[in-house]
Formats: sequence, structure tokens, C-alpha cells
Amino acid sequence: MPEGTDNAAPAVLRSAMALLRAVALALGVGALVTGAVAVFVSENETGTAALVVSGVALVGFALLGDRIDSIEGAGVKVLLRKADSKFAQAALAERAGRSEDASRLRGEGQQLLAAAHSLGSEYERVRGAHESGATRTQLMETLMSQGRALAPQLTDVQQVRSAFSAGGDGDRISAIAMMQGRPELADLDCLLDAVEHSRSAFEQYQALKAVRMLLDGGLDARQQRSVLDVLERSSFDGHDRRWFADDIRTRLSGVEGH
Repeated sequence: MPEGTDNAAPAVLRSAMALLRAVALALGVGALVTGAVAVFVSENETGTAALVVSGVALVGFALLGDRIDSIEGAGVKVLLRKADSKFAQAALAERAGRSEDASRLRGEGQQLLAAAHSLGSEYERVRGAHESGATRTQLMETLMSQGRALAPQLTDVQQVRSAFSAGGDGDRISAIAMMQGRPELADLDCLLDAVEHSRSAFEQYQALKAVRMLLDGGLDARQQRSVLDVLERSSFDGHDRRWFADDIRTRLSGVEGH
């Protein structure tokens, strides 16, 4: 075998990856610029949302390869505000007796919300691309931070509940992040489902963290009993999760019936 052949393949792969990232960056920036402008001028809001999200994904790949960092797509917050406006219009239409219009507006709002919350798909991508360990946890924590940053754009607990109920693992974790970002919009039933029927250790940890945050805002007696019942039925393997569960139990130790 000629000298240097062992290094030739990696060099070719690096060159190919560099070219691929350059193409992705060019396409991604173009999509983001077009999408960011369209957010303000286009009537095709769901198409605009998809354009923005595609741009975020392409630029993220170009700049970071397999790593996800704190990139936030241009226009995403505007899309969330538009989604919120759709829900408000739907409520007005419902009160006016225009049920078909209300249903259509709610559907459009859900589409915008789903497109804006691309964090869920990124979470699933990170979980699938990386082995369990500190690196993967750090990347997922970064995505949680982005979800918390989006939370101030939301005004209705139903938006968060709908995101959690969408079905995907990423949808659930994105919703939990938003509940952490705005505890007043948190849905306790969703969080308790994530504690008792968690789809991953990371989801259970984040759900426990969110439940603990809700204690600061105050839960009524029924809610407190529900929390303790779920903790009693659930198992917590990791040290951090056991700590959160024990701390919640301690803070609710005076609840009647427990």
C-alpha cells in the first residue's frame, strides 16, 4: 500500500464535508433571508414557517456539523406571535358563532406553532446521533434553553398542552422547556405524565424540575396530592432525579393524606 494512503480517505471525507457545509450554508442563509422577509409580507404563513425552519436546520448543520448550539432562526418569534394571533381570532370567531372559521383559524395556529417549534425534531436528531453521555446531555440542555427562551412569546396554556400532546418525544420535551420558561402556563397533568410515563431519563428529569418550579407558585391541595401520588408510583434511577423527587416530597410533607 503506498505511503499516505491511510490518510487519503479521511482527507477526502473532510474536503467533501467542507463542500457540503458550504452548500448548506449558502442554501440556509438564502432560506432564512427569504423566510424572514416573508414572515412580514407573505399571506402563506405555513409555507413561510417551513422556509424559516428549513433555513435554521441548514445553517445549523453548516456551522456546527453534528453539534447543536444556540442558533435561533430569524422570524421564529414572529411566527409564534402570528400563531398566538390565530388562536385569538379563533376565540373571537367561536364567540360570534362562526364555528367553521374558528376551527380553520385554530388549525392554522397549530400549523404555525408546530413549524416554529422545530426544537422537537432537533432534540430527536441529537438523541439519535449521539451516544448517551455528557456530550449528548449538554446538547439537549442547549435545546432546552432555546425552548425556555421561546416561552415568553406564548400566552395560552392550551398552546403548550397541544405541543406536549402532539405525540413525538421532541414535542413533549419542547413543551416541558416552555413550561419551565413560563411556569404560569404549565400544565400539571402533562408534567406528571412525563414523570410517571417518561420516554427517557432526560424527560423525567426535566419534568421533575418543572414540577418543583410550580411549588414556588403554589399548588392547591388536590394538585399537591396528585404530585405525591405520582411520585409514589414512579421509579427514579438517577441520582439527580431521586434528589428532585425527594425534595418535592419534603416540601409537600404536610399534605393531608400523605
